[in-house]
Amino acid sequence: MMATILILDDNRYNIFAVEQVLKEEGYEVLSAETGMAGLQIAVEKTPDVILLDVHMPRLNGFEICRKLKEQELTRDIPVLFMTAIYKDTQSLVKGLEVGGEDYITIPFEPQELKARVKVLVRLKHSIDQLNQKNEELTRLNKELIRANNFMNSIMDWSNYAICIGDLSGKILNFNEGIQKIFGYSLSEIKGSPIEILFPPSYRRTGKVEKILETTLAQGRYEGEVENMRRDGAVFPVWTSVTLRRDEEGNPMGFVSISRDISREKEMESMIQRQHEEIQALRNKYNFEEIIGNSEKMIEILKIVEQLSNSTDNTSVLILGESGTGKELIARAIHHNSRRKQKPFVTLNCSALPESLIESELFGYEKGAFTGASLRKIGLIEAANGGTLFLDEIGDMSPMAQVKLLRVLQEGELRRIGGNTSINVDVRFIAASNKDLDELVKEGKFREDLFYRLNVIKIEMPPLRERREDIPLLVDHFIKEFSKKTGKKIREISPEALNLLINYKWLGNVRQLRNVIEAAVVMAKKEVITTCDLPVALKSLPELPEEGLPVEKPPASHEDFIPFKLGTPLHKMEKLAVEEALRKTPTKVEAAKLLGITRHGLDRRIKKYGIQL
Repeated sequence: MMATILILDDNRYNIFAVEQVLKEEGYEVLSAETGMAGLQIAVEKTPDVILLDVHMPRLNGFEICRKLKEQELTRDIPVLFMTAIYKDTQSLVKGLEVGGEDYITIPFEPQELKARVKVLVRLKHSIDQLNQKNEELTRLNKELIRANNFMNSIMDWSNYAICIGDLSGKILNFNEGIQKIFGYSLSEIKGSPIEILFPPSYRRTGKVEKILETTLAQGRYEGEVENMRRDGAVFPVWTSVTLRRDEEGNPMGFVSISRDISREKEMESMIQRQHEEIQALRNKYNFEEIIGNSEKMIEILKIVEQLSNSTDNTSVLILGESGTGKELIARAIHHNSRRKQKPFVTLNCSALPESLIESELFGYEKGAFTGASLRKIGLIEAANGGTLFLDEIGDMSPMAQVKLLRVLQEGELRRIGGNTSINVDVRFIAASNKDLDELVKEGKFREDLFYRLNVIKIEMPPLRERREDIPLLVDHFIKEFSKKTGKKIREISPEALNLLINYKWLGNVRQLRNVIEAAVVMAKKEVITTCDLPVALKSLPELPEEGLPVEKPPASHEDFIPFKLGTPLHKMEKLAVEEALRKTPTKVEAAKLLGITRHGLDRRIKKYGIQL
């Protein structure tokens, strides 16, 4: 194969002279007049020899050589320095120090140049052959290590299925692990094709043949596959298949070592679910994520705080309309208790048919009813040590209520179809948007269960009863959805905010959140305006819901409270109180305008030192 020579010299006449001599010897010649261009050619073409002028501009020959020796692709290319100074001992020594192999003076004798280049070409070819042998030795060493590891693994571990087969895939021998894991006896499996250990899908798609082909071509196959037990159960395994060779190195069969990783996969899945749940709880259900500064929300947070400092066995009943954040409070109670490292399990009693609630709660034994092919742990048992949140408990069936009462009283349960009582340690938090007192009177809810659950009662206020929290909620949701959508929404206009403050919010915080999400998506500028809000919000009903005062939006711009979302909350609240007192003749009317009680208004006047 023709050798390639690269000439680096800023003198094109020198390049021409050297090029003519080398081409006579049949070499392919490349050239460059600058160091940077030469370095690029050296990396791209990897020539066999480089002729390098010592006195190059910018990057001199020594610096170029040093860079060549630093790069893996060019470090083994011999460098022949060229110098115009006869017997330049200093340059010779320095050239050898930076990695050069030889040097020649210019002008040169053509025969001398040919001889020196020929020696260096041979040197390069010898280096290449040596590198190839080193790579082969490295490969053989790795094969030896793998073979040694394999021989060590041949020990008859019952936790590993070891199978020996021929090139056709016929099973010749195996260890007791394959009997334990797959359920086959020696007489059943010996002589059978290896496909017997794989599910039908592997046979149909030729995956087994591909595994054997890969082993034959590469000497080894390793990875996760599916196997099938004698009873037809499919399970995951980690398998390592190695090619067997005879004394002459010819393929003669294979040895596979497989390990059942079903338990590991289940654990990985469980850990992943737990990680995702914990991450979600940290991001979404942190105690600080309960948004509210109103009197009623402060009272609720104080109850949650008191519960975190007391016994963690006390049952809690949370009442309130849909969308008020009952589950958020339940999670806050759990994650601020000593049970926070244990599961928080939820069940929406209204989301399941009456026939399924009981099996979901208590679980069932295998064969308890038609279709119960496996034992299933119920949610109460799954929440052992932690908290079970029963949402919409007013929809629970009478039979399930009886069994739940037993768990609350005795701290034990029985799975459906089971005869053994199972002790459980669970904190129960129940929630409902219905009047449980009325359901008890109507005989639809057990009175004894009601009293067992109603140890601590928390009543979630509807959003229309804590209007002072709306600016804070709006600000929180704008930031949340701006981040999710990638839009830079800075604030909401005073007109739009007042419209939100005065709306009825029958869907409560959930409805407000949906409205802000839509507004962020629809907003064309950095400020949400009334144009970005749903049409329904702009036409308030003439009559408010009974007992719930709802003001219409002010008629003119000057009636709005002029603050932005960037304003600190305490300043926003102070400004709102001052504005309400200025626009109304009495404290009663000012409190009504703000949507708070007279007592709440007096407390804020004192808090902010407002002069009347």
